[in-house]
Amino acid sequence: MSRKAFTLVELLVVVAISALLSTLAITYSSVGRNAVSLSVESAKIAEFILQAKQLSISTYTGASLSCGYGVVFNIAAQTYSIFAYAPSGVFSCRQLPASSIGSRGIGSGEEQLYTPGTWRVHLSSGVVLRSPSPQVNNLVTVLFYPPAPTVFLSNDGMAFASTTATLTVNLVTADGKNSAVISVNPEGQVNF
Repeated sequence: MSRKAFTLVELLVVVAISALLSTLAITYSSVGRNAVSLSVESAKIAEFILQAKQLSISTYTGASLSCGYGVVFNIAAQTYSIFAYAPSGVFSCRQLPASSIGSRGIGSGEEQLYTPGTWRVHLSSGVVLRSPSPQVNNLVTVLFYPPAPTVFLSNDGMAFASTTATLTVNLVTADGKNSAVISVNPEGQVNF
C-alpha cells in the first residue's frame, strides 16, 4: 500500500520547524543590522571629529570668521553637529589666546552652523547616544582651536575640562547588546 498524502502530524511538525527557523532568522537579522548600524555610526562620528580638527588647521591662515571648529553631541536630542566657533566680542581670533578659552568656555550663540549636512545629524536607527557618566550634562563638546590646534574638551557643552582629561562618547544599540566608545584625548587623537 502506497501513501499519497502527508498526515496532519507531519504537516504540523513541518510548520513548527519553519516557524522556529523564521524566528531565529528575523532575530539574528535585527541584531546584525543593529551591530552594523553601530559600527557605521562610530565611523561617522570619528570622521566628524577628524574633519573638525582638519578645518581648524586649514582655515587658520585664511580670512575665516571662525576661531576654530568642533563637534557637539546633544544627548537629549540624540544628534551631533560640526560647528564653527565664533566667540562674541572678538574681532580677530588671534586676539583671543588659547589659554583664555579654557576658562571662558563657549557662550550662547558662539556655536555656529558649519554646513546644513553636518548640523544636528540624527543617529542611525537602532543606535543610541549615552551619557559617559551620571555627572555629564546633555552636551558633550570637543573644540579644536588653531593653530596647533589646541584641544578643548567639555562634558557640559560650556566649560572646558582640564587639558589632561579624555572625552568619551558612548554609543549602544537600542537593544543594549552592543556598544562602542569613541574617545578624544588632549592631543586630538580619536580612538574608536
